[in-house]
Amino acid sequence: GEKTATYNGMTVSYSGYEGVDGQPGKEWITITGETSTALEMKAFAFEAGEALVEYEWDRVQTTCCLGTAACTGSFSSSISKGSTVDIGSIPTGKKNLRVDLECSSDVDIQLFDLEDTSSFSEGKAIIAYCEEDGCNKGALGNNDGSAESTTYYERTYSYSGYYGVDGNYGNEWVKVSGVLNRELMMKAYGYAAGDAAITYSYYEDYDSGVPIEPSVDFLISRNTAKSNTEAFTDVPADTLIVRRSGTFEVLVAHPDGVLVSAVSASVSGKSGEAEDTTEDYGDQLTFELTQKDVTEVLITGTLSKDAPVGAYTITVQVQGEGTTVYKITAALVVLFNPYSSKDDVYTSKANRVEYVENTEGLVWQGLSDNNNGYTWDYDQFAWANLDRSLNLLRRMPVADRADAALVSRHLTYSVGADVCYGKWGEGSYTTGRPAGGYKCSSTKKCREPDYWTGTTELFELNLLVEKPVQYCQCFVYAALMTTVGRALGIPSRPVTTFQSAHDADKNRAIDKFYKVDPDSGAFDPTDAPDGAHDSVWSFHVWNEYWFDRPTLGAKCSDLGQSSSCANGWQAVDATPQETSMGGSGVAADSAEYQMGPASVKLVKANIDETCRSQDVKYGCFDSEFVISEVNSDVKLWVVDESSANGFKWHEKTRFSTDPWGDEYNTIGLQISTKKKGSISDACRKTDADKDCSADLDDITKQYKYDEPSGPGDPTLDNQGPFNTGRRLKAGRERRLGASSASSASTGVNVNATTSVNFTGIGVSPSAHGMIVNTPGHPHNGLKLKLPFVNAGDATENVTCRFTVTMHDYAGYYWTGYRANSTLAMSEAMSHKLAPGASAECLYEVERSVYRENAAMYLDSIYGLTELDSSEKFYALKVTVTARTGSGYVYETDVTKGLCTPIIGYTLRSGIYCEGNRGIWQEPEWEELSHLDDDNTNCSSSSRVGDGTCDSDLNYDGCWDGGDCCEYSCWGLWGDLIELADDWDDESDDSASWQYQHSCATLNDTATCIDAKVKGYVSYDFVNLPSPVAFGGEGAAEDLGEDICPTLLSNFSQDIAQECELEPCGSGCKKLINETLCGVDDYARIVVDCLEQLYNETLVESCNAPRCAQRTSSSCQCMSSWTWKNYYNDDGADDGSYAYEEYTPEDDCTDDDCRRRKLTSDWPTTNENLTFAGKCVNPALWDGTLHTNDWCAVVPGSCDTDDGNPGSEAMYYDSFNGWWWDNCGSGFINVTSGKYLSLNGSNAYAWDENETKAYTLQYDVAWSGMTAINASNATTDGDGDGDDDTEDGDESDDVIGGLNTAEVSFVVVGCLMGAAGVAAAGWWLTRSYAKPPLSGASAGGPKPVEVEAGAQVMNPVAPNEGL
Repeated sequence: GEKTATYNGMTVSYSGYEGVDGQPGKEWITITGETSTALEMKAFAFEAGEALVEYEWDRVQTTCCLGTAACTGSFSSSISKGSTVDIGSIPTGKKNLRVDLECSSDVDIQLFDLEDTSSFSEGKAIIAYCEEDGCNKGALGNNDGSAESTTYYERTYSYSGYYGVDGNYGNEWVKVSGVLNRELMMKAYGYAAGDAAITYSYYEDYDSGVPIEPSVDFLISRNTAKSNTEAFTDVPADTLIVRRSGTFEVLVAHPDGVLVSAVSASVSGKSGEAEDTTEDYGDQLTFELTQKDVTEVLITGTLSKDAPVGAYTITVQVQGEGTTVYKITAALVVLFNPYSSKDDVYTSKANRVEYVENTEGLVWQGLSDNNNGYTWDYDQFAWANLDRSLNLLRRMPVADRADAALVSRHLTYSVGADVCYGKWGEGSYTTGRPAGGYKCSSTKKCREPDYWTGTTELFELNLLVEKPVQYCQCFVYAALMTTVGRALGIPSRPVTTFQSAHDADKNRAIDKFYKVDPDSGAFDPTDAPDGAHDSVWSFHVWNEYWFDRPTLGAKCSDLGQSSSCANGWQAVDATPQETSMGGSGVAADSAEYQMGPASVKLVKANIDETCRSQDVKYGCFDSEFVISEVNSDVKLWVVDESSANGFKWHEKTRFSTDPWGDEYNTIGLQISTKKKGSISDACRKTDADKDCSADLDDITKQYKYDEPSGPGDPTLDNQGPFNTGRRLKAGRERRLGASSASSASTGVNVNATTSVNFTGIGVSPSAHGMIVNTPGHPHNGLKLKLPFVNAGDATENVTCRFTVTMHDYAGYYWTGYRANSTLAMSEAMSHKLAPGASAECLYEVERSVYRENAAMYLDSIYGLTELDSSEKFYALKVTVTARTGSGYVYETDVTKGLCTPIIGYTLRSGIYCEGNRGIWQEPEWEELSHLDDDNTNCSSSSRVGDGTCDSDLNYDGCWDGGDCCEYSCWGLWGDLIELADDWDDESDDSASWQYQHSCATLNDTATCIDAKVKGYVSYDFVNLPSPVAFGGEGAAEDLGEDICPTLLSNFSQDIAQECELEPCGSGCKKLINETLCGVDDYARIVVDCLEQLYNETLVESCNAPRCAQRTSSSCQCMSSWTWKNYYNDDGADDGSYAYEEYTPEDDCTDDDCRRRKLTSDWPTTNENLTFAGKCVNPALWDGTLHTNDWCAVVPGSCDTDDGNPGSEAMYYDSFNGWWWDNCGSGFINVTSGKYLSLNGSNAYAWDENETKAYTLQYDVAWSGMTAINASNATTDGDGDGDDDTEDGDESDDVIGGLNTAEVSFVVVGCLMGAAGVAAAGWWLTRSYAKPPLSGASAGGPKPVEVEAGAQVMNPVAPNEGL
């Protein structure tokens, strides 16, 4: 029977399947209200029959459907070169249609009448370019390319012309005035490949009796393409995203006409904590109104280079009839413009690709001698993330948002205040509720900082809880700041500094506090007194934002620096460390957690200049703090109860490197960021094989000079209770050579010397790497040895002591579950050495010493509860002090990071540590080699090496495969963990990971009888190579936009004499062309500096250069390059190639001479040819020519992300340091060496005299081709025209039933299995010549066997081709 139900807000009624009045097959459906989803109606036949379906509906009451406002929409379409793509059909009945097509490539609109197919199946052309007689030529599109109109079936059709709007190819429009009375099809033809954005508007032909509203089209697709903002996704339909230092357009239309005088536009924004203040945008945005025709007004908005960024509202107001005023609004988002040289954030193309457009990156973490990069998804083009980033600016007045320095400074405050809650130290990170925070729950989740790997999830939680997310640490803050910076248009990257100083009292020094034992002279670390909290982070991550600092230009001059001395990378830091005053969006008299921007160039120069009205001690902004972070001196304080603060300063001076001589403990090591380009496969791994070393850019040298470099004088040297007021001394100490305590307080001679030689500290199992935090592992503790020898003539006494302390990664002492920071301390060890005698001090740190402060899940056997990764200490430091009888003190330390294995990623060969703490790699186990002999000496092999000590197998020669000794049990055999037996029982929630071995419970005293392993200790004294800070090269300085001013200045000087008087003269034009296109030094101008070239030099449209596209990647060939093929002693080609700076004494240029040199002399004389900026086909070992035309290219001249033609493996000659690239088609005349190039969709061939190329005509339809079976593929290897296959059947030389003589194009194909299956086959290339092309020689096929699933690349090497 009849039923009614509600679905998705619709009331749906149905007659019932019994039908009306019980008549099956006579049914009805009604939907009351507006359809809220797409519906499809079907019918099921219980019996065969014909159904009559009648339907009706009412017009939806929207202004579009009522015809009172324009209906609009947009979409995109990809168009290949030489292809025609259907854009869409257009039905009749639409009024005043307008369609805009926007493409950065040359794409043309076509329009066809689908109701007239009398001559052409595609419909009669209304707009279509066509040259040939009898073709489907449109009434429009065949003039000189300018705008034009025509009348077709009583309607006016208008077209922008194929030259596009303002001469911009691919920027076209079509309009139809009146009501459409023909069904149309719009297409697009690609003269070049590109992605086209299509927007449309029309009115419904419906008279509702209500005045028609004007349409306002914000031309979203066109404006975003022009503004380089099309990468943003999921943007609301009413939101326009543009960049400053650019323009955008808004089209106002009305079918009955609209005048400029009736239209106006304005922009306003909200500011304040609650966004309760409305501000006008200001004069950095101007509008120009243009009357396009009687029905259209174009609004052009121009944003200055100093326009404020942020989210605003644009209002377009149109005066209607009488007093009626229409107001149409949209969201307007203004971003910084790194693509415009006028914007302060402008940078090079290579920088933009990596630091603005790249959506993923790496953040380095770990210790100075053991670290790795960890991936982060920035996802800066997601609208939700951009929207969150824009909201962070709300506190700033609109005008202040124009200043990149103020914006970046405020972001360091707002990311901490709004987005993320920082936590360091003990206590749970997944439960509880911090002051002012939210209570952790299943929906409002709390996460450990190392949980986060991407911005999107964190921002989503941030919006959900409406409070800062719990929890973050520096590496998370830096990743978020990278997302925000890139979203807003500021080039951004995270930067990690290992051994990063936290200078709390701004004296450019780190204060370290010790007790000095009066008997041993040992420096025992002690807690800092109240008011002093300097520290050294194991690593700290901040950000660099790229922009100019115009407000510091004058100050640069005052300092004797160039006006750009503060431009480029700026250090900013959202991690809350120290408060700082000044900036925007915060109270002027309030010190907040904010840091930067500090110019990296000024940091390297140790310059901390003040600016604006902020307090002098904070700099402009915070350079003082960053100088300390990367280059602090170290000051030592020792307990002195007689002093006012209980400590006395070390009596020598400050130390510019580690006082104990460990370079890897020096402040500011391996300042690291990601190299430009894709992340390597090795770095993407999530196991112990992860290795990001190839992805690391060590930028230490951009922050400081070679160590010992020193931080210079503090801005003020009277900060903090532990500043002595002393200035720095010229001769800083690099190493502590004597006690810092006076003889009065400790009995130790400050200036003592000694005849005892200390050779460094040995560590077992390894000097570097991690402590493996798991029971039973041979690397879960440390053994230390300090050897020394008396090189003097008198007896010496030596006293040693070891002290163990725990630290978090922020450098603070970790007390954990102890009352103080000292975890363990050895007794004093004394040795009396006769002349020439040697001795050693030994100490062991077992896991039981630190276990309760790092309990992991396997520690349940000790009654301990597992700690979260953030609850465990970060590193152990063992300090060893040795004092001689003369009072000389030797001190050094060893720092070992804590590595707790991640479940599921742990093997004996390597461990992936939790919390992004690094990777432990298995060392060579040479001492265990005797156990790895297939257990041939064991009576039973099934239980050998299973991790359990079997006493019956524990005999000489077998040793149970090492299972009975703690050192070899884990080290040699098996995985650390495995699933419990009930892992597949879904009903058992207790399923977990458990031991796979019993190594943790072994007692070597009772079970280990293997003499080679029992008590085995091997001390490692290996020192790592000095870091970059001590003299290495490091990364090249990233100059970004700085390359352009210098290049353009030099270029202007070179052309000045010829071009200043007659810039449009032929002499000037020739000089500009030769200089810009032929001089290697200027090759990068056409890639990075085109805008400035036209704005800042004499180059203009009348003399603009026409540089040829010399290579496939638009690289410029070097003006002079030489190729040489090396040969073995026997004259055979050894397959190596190199480029050399060489000019032959007997060079020749005519073809005969050149051919002779290539075909006869070359293989035996190893001669060279120098080519002047050209592409050539060098000779091969047999005298024939290379199948590809190529050249050595100017580095950085290519129009690619990094300015080079491709990967180093394919395009770089490391022997000589030259890049090369293919130049064109690779099809050559192998006799003359001349090559055939491709231009557009045409192919060229040489005439019979080989003097010029002509176009090959395609007179064979592609549809006539059929697949070639591998069995009948021609194999004419010698080029004589005969088939060289075993059967010699020349009839095989047929393609699709066509003889080769009829084929006039180049065939390049891959023969595969049926239906595209990647079966084994052959790659074939063959040039077929069409008679009477007698002068050209057809090259035979060059088959390359391909295995199933394999890939063939072209070129593989310079001499191979395809």
